[in-house]
Amino acid sequence: MSLPITAASPADSTTLGQRLTALQSSTLWFEFAGYSLLAMFGAAVPGSSIPVSLRLLALANCVVLALTAVVPVLRSSRSGGWRPVITIGRSVAGCVTIFLLSAMLPQHAWLWAWTTIFLLIYSLTLPRTLAVANAALYAIAWVVGGRIDSGGVMIATVLLLFIAAGAGQYVGHLIGRVEPGVAMLDVGRSTIFTVAEQGAEPSLVADVEWRVLYANRPAGQWLSVSGGELVGRLVSDLIDQGDLGAFVRATELAVAAPLTAQTATVRIGAVPSRRRLTDLRIVNLLHDPSVRAFVVHFVDAEPGRMATLAVEREREVLRTVFDAIPLSLYTKDLSGRFVSSNRANLERLALANQDDLLGKTAAELVRPELARQCDEYERLVAASGRVQCEPPFTGLLGPDDRRWFEVTHVPLHAADGPVTGLLGIVTDVTERKESESRLVFQAAHDALTGLPNRRNLVERLHEMIDEARAGNTHLALIFCDLDFFKAINDMHGHELGDQVLRSVAASISASLRPTDWIARFGGDEFVIVCRPIHTVDEGMAIAERLLDSVSREIHVGELALKVDASFGVAFLRPEHSKASELIRDADAAMYLAKEKGRHRIAVFDDALRQRTVARSKMDQALRYAVERNELFLMYQPKVSLQTGKLCGFEALMRWRSAQGLISPVEFIPLAEESGTIIQLGHWALRAACRQLRQWQNDYPALDDLTVAVNVSVRQLFQDGFVESVQAIIDEFGIYPSALELEITESAAMSNPAQAVRLLSDLKRSGVRIALDDFGTGYSSLAHLQKLPIDVLKIDRAFVNGLGERRENAEIAKLVIALAKTLNLETVAEGVETTDDMRALQKLQADIAQGYLFSRPMSVNEAEQQLRIGSPYLV
Repeated sequence: MSLPITAASPADSTTLGQRLTALQSSTLWFEFAGYSLLAMFGAAVPGSSIPVSLRLLALANCVVLALTAVVPVLRSSRSGGWRPVITIGRSVAGCVTIFLLSAMLPQHAWLWAWTTIFLLIYSLTLPRTLAVANAALYAIAWVVGGRIDSGGVMIATVLLLFIAAGAGQYVGHLIGRVEPGVAMLDVGRSTIFTVAEQGAEPSLVADVEWRVLYANRPAGQWLSVSGGELVGRLVSDLIDQGDLGAFVRATELAVAAPLTAQTATVRIGAVPSRRRLTDLRIVNLLHDPSVRAFVVHFVDAEPGRMATLAVEREREVLRTVFDAIPLSLYTKDLSGRFVSSNRANLERLALANQDDLLGKTAAELVRPELARQCDEYERLVAASGRVQCEPPFTGLLGPDDRRWFEVTHVPLHAADGPVTGLLGIVTDVTERKESESRLVFQAAHDALTGLPNRRNLVERLHEMIDEARAGNTHLALIFCDLDFFKAINDMHGHELGDQVLRSVAASISASLRPTDWIARFGGDEFVIVCRPIHTVDEGMAIAERLLDSVSREIHVGELALKVDASFGVAFLRPEHSKASELIRDADAAMYLAKEKGRHRIAVFDDALRQRTVARSKMDQALRYAVERNELFLMYQPKVSLQTGKLCGFEALMRWRSAQGLISPVEFIPLAEESGTIIQLGHWALRAACRQLRQWQNDYPALDDLTVAVNVSVRQLFQDGFVESVQAIIDEFGIYPSALELEITESAAMSNPAQAVRLLSDLKRSGVRIALDDFGTGYSSLAHLQKLPIDVLKIDRAFVNGLGERRENAEIAKLVIALAKTLNLETVAEGVETTDDMRALQKLQADIAQGYLFSRPMSVNEAEQQLRIGSPYLV
């Protein structure tokens, strides 16, 4: 730490040791001058006996000495390993020069004088080892290279060189400690050091930079280090960082008042863990030119001062921590008045300083209801002595304050146990509450449209039904389903479909009354609750207005899409005990609207209720149809339009229940809707394969006979369907190519990628694949090319009246041409007249089936047809 000492200038504080260092540096130029003269002497005097090699050596020595003079670190005592190398190098160069010159020059007294003066001056600042080594090198050079005939002269010369080196060392030690770089200036300081050494009181002397010049033995013991090791160290390095401020202030006072002792109470010591609390008595002697130093005496601090300072320091630390904690903290007395507060709590209450808070109660600062809640919990803490937590609250400073806080009240106990006050810890839980609100909203709302979701609908509908019955009012539930929305998704992508859903949701919401309510039920279905409703006509008027708002043209980018919907309306009835029952009835009415042609409104009434009940009973009975052996297959022949030959059969499922024969038109859609079709389809596949195996055994000549079995979309996409087909083929041992699976176009297009994968797996097993009802869906040619099919079946809608309706003929012509291009077999369904058959023959269709040839046959009738084997008339 640099201390602000102003009593002495830098020039005044220059030590004798520093002057000696400068003198030692001047020897560089002394040598440099000698070598320069030698180099120039050989060049300037013609016929000189000094060889060129010696002159070049001298010139090289000049370069080295110049570099040493220019680069301070090469001659500094802090240059580490470089200084001995530089010193010995210079000495060796000097010795070589002396050796050569002494052998060549007749008179070398000037050389002897030059060497002696150099050793004397240079040894002033050299360590003892280097000084002795220098003297030895120069003595060897003189003895070996010099022309000294007398042994006495030789011994005298060597002794003189060592005496010169020793004299330099002695003078250097007399005037100061050279190696540490801190000099003892003069006799005045020596007197101070002597007095301090004889005294029993711990003392040290420091220079103007507060580096220790001297420390007596008691001071070393006090600081846990020897006095010699303290010399050269900064006093500030010995003082605890927390006490440097007090030390600096005392130093400034000492500088301002020389000879007057100034006191600083600090923790001081060379080892941080063993520092002692000490009163430093600082005396400024900088004004005395013979001393120019500070004298510091150590006095043990008064007993108990350490404990007092520790308590004060601990309080200050706690105060700092208390103020720095981001949580809002405060303390109160038992009367509920604030005693202290940290900065965060003042900011929370929008207060400028402590004076605006201390002594006040919560009732003076926050809303009355929050103040009452706070007082109640504080009374509980005071009475029980236990921590109490308030529930989260908002609106601290008024209705516009949207922050949420949670307060924990902690009792403060006196030393003898009773509660004397309270600590309040206030946590800002705004982010947590907002996150919880977002999660609650997301759990109850649809992410796409932002409308309440199905779960929210059921919960709210229960409440609205109870409210309607309590208020003796009525409500209507409207179930909305978009028409052909799946086609929009498949043709334009789900992203555009999502935009359509958002647009429809916005249109319906904009058309609702303030008391009405809308939710997204799922997919393309919305539910609207209209309340209150006084008459059926009022409910129907609302439904018609909503249908008009949905059935409109929607512009998405450059596309203009016409959106339609079917609405089912159910009015709250006494028999509706649950929300799910009202939703069920509105859903049933919506399906009735679709059956009647879509884009219309249907109301759930008694007739629909009876139909719904009947369908429910049929669904239950259908689930046991396989178990009760009520299902059977009928077989409709498929005839070649070229030869009239019987090519195979299509297996058609029939159900004879306890109530009689039920049409497939009634139970197949119900089975599709309920999922029972998977069980029924598996039964039909097994029954058809069993019968095919029987016919293959009985009529081996008919090895090209095929049986077609219909596969529903649910059955096709069920896990393990391909494996189950292969297992049935293996079970009955039929030729795989004799089995033809019919997949409707709409089933294949519901998931084209998965359909391609599944049909490819079936195709690899040898089974034939037929695409049924082609032309009624919306498959593209690109999708059709990817489907691994063998047969393309033309729907009866394009076959009926084929000979009379030109448009049907054109469609059939295109389908047949497409099939031939793709190398597919064509089968025309629903052929009922000879004109239709002739038209198909003209268009070169391959196979036909329909009432013209035969109605669906029983097993016995089909076997009779196989035995006769006669072709049909074509």
